[in-house]
Amino acid sequence: MDLDRTVEAMGAAGAAYKQFVMEMNAIRTRLEPLLRISHPNLLELARRGSLSLAPFLFRTLGSVVSKLPREIVDAVTIWSHIAGQPIDQAPSAMAFVPALIHCVGAFVPADGMRAIPQALAENARRAGVEIHCGKPIHKIADLECDAVISNYNGIGTYDELVDTPDRIRKKLRAMPLQSPGLCAYLKAKSSGGPYLRFRVNRGLQLRVTTKDTVRMIMPFDRNTSEQEQSAELQRMLGDPWWRDGLSDVKLLHSRTVRGWGREMHLYRDSMNLAMTRQMMLRGRLPHRSPWIKGLYLAGASTHPGQWVSFCAISGILAAEMLHADHAAGSI
Repeated sequence: MDLDRTVEAMGAAGAAYKQFVMEMNAIRTRLEPLLRISHPNLLELARRGSLSLAPFLFRTLGSVVSKLPREIVDAVTIWSHIAGQPIDQAPSAMAFVPALIHCVGAFVPADGMRAIPQALAENARRAGVEIHCGKPIHKIADLECDAVISNYNGIGTYDELVDTPDRIRKKLRAMPLQSPGLCAYLKAKSSGGPYLRFRVNRGLQLRVTTKDTVRMIMPFDRNTSEQEQSAELQRMLGDPWWRDGLSDVKLLHSRTVRGWGREMHLYRDSMNLAMTRQMMLRGRLPHRSPWIKGLYLAGASTHPGQWVSFCAISGILAAEMLHADHAAGSI
């Protein structure tokens, strides 16, 4: 995204925004190597000459943006609000989002996101793997093996599929979970206007418009009943504000919190762990299980491994771990 154009559109707040983006990008660049480590710590920071950044990592998003103009705070923290998370609980690293948008950018395959699973599937078939989609399971066979890659969500693997020590299971079950919220997919003719529009009315409501498609998103409590979720979804769609600049609107599909969990096989209907400051410092679930020898996780904490983007990468990293362990003779 063009940083100078964004700065110009912000008027008097533009200079402060540009300085903030550049400062966050400098910190992000120094911390980038830690993305490849499951549980980064102060020692890893020191090895890379970045120990001076430790205080930043212990801060919250709210404290990082506290001295910025109000309009910049609202823009930078929108993603925290979409997750239904107070900015004083969100981690400081969420301040990297503007730096990623302006300094790295977003990349999509020429043939769309579908090209990623297609490429992975084709590579698997060339290696002799048979892939059967939508097939009912008639029989389960037990086979002895040296290693297992779980395509189920990470927490669910430990909580539901394998014998996990009680203290570990209790710890994993206590992790704070983020709701996927309510979502509606629509087709409409747009007269133009911004890609992103939002307002606060009985909670945050967000409209994302791309060409002739529209998505409506609203954070919502995952512990409510499906009836309550459906009722709130209908209220969101019945509110006229989001139809501004749209015509020939047609609802294609909608999802409640429970619908997300059911259709996407999410752990306890959750869309990721709630990314708090404490959770970021604790680190993610390792791809190689520290508790069960020979177990590797292809999924994310709450998502199965067939999800595109971070879960596809998670599966690749799990496979790399397995290959490395096999080559070293440890399995």
